[in-house]
Amino acid sequence: MVFIRNTRFRKVTQIVLSALLVTTLAGCAGNTIKRFSNDGVKKQVFDWAFWSQSCTAADFTIKVTKPPEFGVVEIGTGTMVIGRESATGARMACEGKTVANKVVYYTANDGYKGVDTIGLSIVGRNAAPRLFTLEVQVY
Repeated sequence: MVFIRNTRFRKVTQIVLSALLVTTLAGCAGNTIKRFSNDGVKKQVFDWAFWSQSCTAADFTIKVTKPPEFGVVEIGTGTMVIGRESATGARMACEGKTVANKVVYYTANDGYKGVDTIGLSIVGRNAAPRLFTLEVQVY
């Protein structure tokens, strides 16, 4: 089993690695996530982690499929503490453990005000890409 968590929304999904995983992730048409930022300020706008049943980080990639028009995006690494939430509300065996995650940072061009859009693709081992669109409102 691999656990997937988007720490921004505190979602955790438990998925069995099988054809079901490939079918489930391939069926995602995409998700739009809204964020806010200020011009000229580097801000974390997204993060994601995969981990195994043994509470170790599982390998995955985040790729920018559509770069922002009015700023720059960077993908970095960090760590996160696994929370207790699960898809069923049950306590997680990995609760409180620290795993590596990947973080997306966005910096809007100085003076830009408006909405900028970033396309992302997340791919875990043996899984089809999961697509996200980040809409960043810059003030």
